[in-house]
Amino acid sequence: MASLLSPAAAPVPQARQPLWISSPRAVPHAARLRSGAARQPVRCSAAPGGIPEELLKSVSLENSKGLFSFFSYGLSQLQGIVAGLPEIERWEVLVFVGLSWVYLTARPGVLVGAVDAYLLAPLQLGLDRLLGRRNLRMSDFVLGERLGEGSFGVVYYGAIVPKDVTIEERVGKRRTRLEVDDRFKEKVILKKIKVGTKGAEECGEFEEWFNYRVSRAAPESCAEFLGSFIADRTVSEFTKGGKWLVWKFEGNRNLADYIRDRSFPLNLESIMFGRVLQGTDAIKRNALIIKQVMRQIITSLKKIHDTGIVHRDIKPANLVVTRKGQIKLIDFGAATDLRIGKNYEPDRGLLDPDYCPPELYVLPEETPEPPAEPIAAILSPFLWQLNSPDLFDMYSAGIILMQMAVPSLRSSAGLKNFNSELKTFGYDLSRWRESTRSRPDLSILDLDSGRGWDLATKLISERGNLGRGRLTAAAALRHPYFLLGGDQAASILSRLSLSR
Repeated sequence: MASLLSPAAAPVPQARQPLWISSPRAVPHAARLRSGAARQPVRCSAAPGGIPEELLKSVSLENSKGLFSFFSYGLSQLQGIVAGLPEIERWEVLVFVGLSWVYLTARPGVLVGAVDAYLLAPLQLGLDRLLGRRNLRMSDFVLGERLGEGSFGVVYYGAIVPKDVTIEERVGKRRTRLEVDDRFKEKVILKKIKVGTKGAEECGEFEEWFNYRVSRAAPESCAEFLGSFIADRTVSEFTKGGKWLVWKFEGNRNLADYIRDRSFPLNLESIMFGRVLQGTDAIKRNALIIKQVMRQIITSLKKIHDTGIVHRDIKPANLVVTRKGQIKLIDFGAATDLRIGKNYEPDRGLLDPDYCPPELYVLPEETPEPPAEPIAAILSPFLWQLNSPDLFDMYSAGIILMQMAVPSLRSSAGLKNFNSELKTFGYDLSRWRESTRSRPDLSILDLDSGRGWDLATKLISERGNLGRGRLTAAAALRHPYFLLGGDQAASILSRLSLSR
């Protein structure tokens, strides 16, 4: 179930003086979304008509060809310009162009961001309107059980209403068990944005914006967003004028649900691998499952960080586990796009304290208001290099690794005690290990010469000069923890067998 998030602790002044950024008011968290996402887009039956997949593919292909032709034309023009210049001036022009290209393509990607904002976003809007995703209506959906509630929203299991079911039937059958009702084939997750709650409407707007943004930048990392609608009347759980967000259903259990189970991590084994690992002792099986989960989490973080987005609320409750064993990021109500400063305010903390890094904020409090979005985007590579805001999420990923690998940290009380002790030891995991009285079981992390423990110590730490001090997502994926020798891989794969 979704849980309410606690506000961050009191701000801690930062010593660094970065460049810019701030933007529309950030608000606390929305309700926990329980959904998954598929790589392929889904045609909503509630939409009028439909567009053949071949047409969508051809549009995408033509768009790619157009971009390639554009850059090829630009390169040919540049060659023509420098061809008539003296050699020294020619090299000056080429060096300037080269440095400009490096800057514009450096993270978070000024050039890619411009393409997204001025080409891909309008294209997505046009296609969604043709598909009917921007024209969803309250009568298109039926509600099932309530999955959870947060500060600003309530999450429901639901389905798309078939054409042969009347509106009266839809309202009357709101509490029907949709999972066993053959009339409702296309299942969804719906999130009601609370009406009359301060900050809820703004949070809903941000969440919708980020879902569209991530669906273009890293669609495989998040739940597939189908769109939104405004309730046109008050009935049952619907309030006239209230906003609802809709996602494709991929699963209704998140990582927190699995961790709370006593059988964790073996309860994820068949889901993550599609089969049971035979011929391997329990500790190694547990370690392999946890490693697979961590790889997916960090891979998804790398993809959103590469496009300038920091989630700011990475925790097991915001990681949905799909029926196909994929880990998807959900609940972008606290996310910020540091390419343009979207949903960012310097002195506002937006993270569950159990997973919050010691710096409390993704950027220092002294960070000034941002300029207009195009100018902010141009300055964003400086901001990113000076502050490394992506490391904010990586601390949270380290806490998740510890929680999965150390049984005593899987309970709420155990995790709170760990965080209290960690703060006492200056966020130094090695000091904590030497001095803690809890005697934690670290056997999973100590496998393979302590690779897991080494990764944890490089994620859970204070940040040093220039915002460094932790591994980025890209560096973490290169860590020896994720490397597996050929002989080991062959041994494990040879022992895989189907099991019921």
